[in-house]
Amino acid sequence: MKYIFCGAVFVCLAGCGVITPASVYEGIRNQQKINADPNIPNPPILPPYDQYQKEREKSKPTPPQSAQP
Repeated sequence: MKYIFCGAVFVCLAGCGVITPASVYEGIRNQQKINADPNIPNPPILPPYDQYQKEREKSKPTPPQSAQP
């Protein structure tokens, strides 16, 4: 019963648009900050979602332009 309820809540939230790629990314980023090992100086931290999205857009290859006769 518990799994059905959790599944229904997840579907409802996803249908409402509450769960977005940005919110998932930020949740992972926050968990990474919380669970960081204090013994490691300057641990690698994920960048903000906007910066991450810009880096992804830059890394996408541009499609070749077809030659027009």
